[in-house]
Amino acid sequence: MDRKAYIHNIIVVFCYLVKDGKVLLIKRGQQPLKGQVTIPAGKKKPGEDLQAACKREMMEETGLTVEKMELRGLVHTLAEGADYETLAVYFYSDQFSGEVQASDEGELVWCDIDESYKAEDISPFYTAITPFVFEHEGVFFGTIKTADGQNLDVNLY
Repeated sequence: MDRKAYIHNIIVVFCYLVKDGKVLLIKRGQQPLKGQVTIPAGKKKPGEDLQAACKREMMEETGLTVEKMELRGLVHTLAEGADYETLAVYFYSDQFSGEVQASDEGELVWCDIDESYKAEDISPFYTAITPFVFEHEGVFFGTIKTADGQNLDVNLY
């Protein structure tokens, strides 16, 4: 079996960091999705487990140490014309320590969860996925297809 034929997936870990009814958002300063507001995230490295990747990415992007997290969802993203696919793993944590610190990834801001959907430059991925993080019982799954990073065909359950 030629395994190279199956090496086309990127695993990205996201973490909803929540404190006092607010979620930590990042206005992305780099591609992908430069200029969009979403939650901190990053790519899993080879040999790293998902929770370790999430903890590392949150430390790198926010300066916060995640102490405990819950798996909330898995989303397979297909972008038309791309030579790769993304498996996004969504975590939730309200147990972390430290102080928010700026990084090269973008500007960080705490935002009221209900107001976050209307934040300027909010990512359409954020508005599609966030209700499942906060309102869905159990772990959600699904697929998002996009042709341009803006218009999404969302199928989550």
